[in-house]
Amino acid sequence: MSIQTVINRLRRRVSNMVLRGTVLAVNTALRRQELQLSVRADEVKEGLEYFQSYGFAAKPVTVGAGGKGAEGIILEVDPDHRVVVVVGDRRFELRGGALKSGDAAIYSDLDDPVAEASGALHRLQLTRSGGLRLMVGRADVLDLRCGTSSIWMDGEKIRFEADEIETHARKRIHWDVLGYGEDWACDGSAWWVDVWKTGNVVPGVNENISPPEHDHEEI
Repeated sequence: MSIQTVINRLRRRVSNMVLRGTVLAVNTALRRQELQLSVRADEVKEGLEYFQSYGFAAKPVTVGAGGKGAEGIILEVDPDHRVVVVVGDRRFELRGGALKSGDAAIYSDLDDPVAEASGALHRLQLTRSGGLRLMVGRADVLDLRCGTSSIWMDGEKIRFEADEIETHARKRIHWDVLGYGEDWACDGSAWWVDVWKTGNVVPGVNENISPPEHDHEEI
């Protein structure tokens, strides 16, 4: 056996240890997802275990129009056992100015990766500056729950529900309904309330006393 033959066999062996393919099908009925991937024009790999990081789960979008779909990297553990170690989908990856240096985000196929309009965004984003942005422009309902307390909202209404609800402002509270509302404000030594409607403010009377203090837990 020539050296070249040995090298060619090794090359084929190594090339088959790591493969890249397009996701054709996803089986979620098992304890761990199994994927079917097309790795070459005429070759399909089935029953591939999809390893995901603990605490995170996702179901890849299978191949769609034009033959495009999520792509996975297949690693050969032994000759009879291959697993998928990572899956990505370039159709939905955030790009352009969506992420700044150091940012991280969780997103899905509902998110438009290049749109600027809030209604097209669908992601949870952590910014390097310490911010947290939850954008669900395409969701019908957002329901946040903690014990028996909840914040529920859709495109027209926000509902707060709890045994006790507290609002604490250090300088000012403003509210209105269709242009009619109130301003509650404090400059540190006096507080006052202004009743108003759009274009017409009815000044309140300044009270030369401090507003009532209320103990509250710092978050």
